[in-house]
Amino acid sequence: MRGPIQYLFLPQGTDTGSVYGIGLTCLDNLRLECGVIEPVRGSASWTRSGSPKDALSALESYARTRKVRIKKSDNQMTLFFGNKLIARFIGAATTRIPYTVRISAAEGPDSATRLTAEAYSDPGPFIIARPESSTRIYEGYITETLSDLKQL
Repeated sequence: MRGPIQYLFLPQGTDTGSVYGIGLTCLDNLRLECGVIEPVRGSASWTRSGSPKDALSALESYARTRKVRIKKSDNQMTLFFGNKLIARFIGAATTRIPYTVRISAAEGPDSATRLTAEAYSDPGPFIIARPESSTRIYEGYITETLSDLKQL
């Protein structure tokens, strides 16, 4: 399920006594989740044959084909999907929604690698509302990405 993401947000440095936040209209008139916005989350665990280095290398290849920003350490990798700036300015017209996937690899029994991935929405600071439809869109992207990673 893919579609537009819409937000209401406050410009950086806005005085909370005179808040006029910038709003992107929710075209489908669905209920907004207002207040402190919790990230949309997803997680997955799976086992893959080979060493942790081989497993992370395969995941890195996947990320490069998706043009994802990568931060890599010994047995961990963080993938940064989407673009916060584009999502802020274009909002309803973008499909490059910002979310992050953190993957850790641990050597398991019988020369297998245990992989754990945690994904969460990452729209940036000052988001004060998110349409319910946007939550479903995030869930769809996160579920699809975790499923793709498990198949590698």
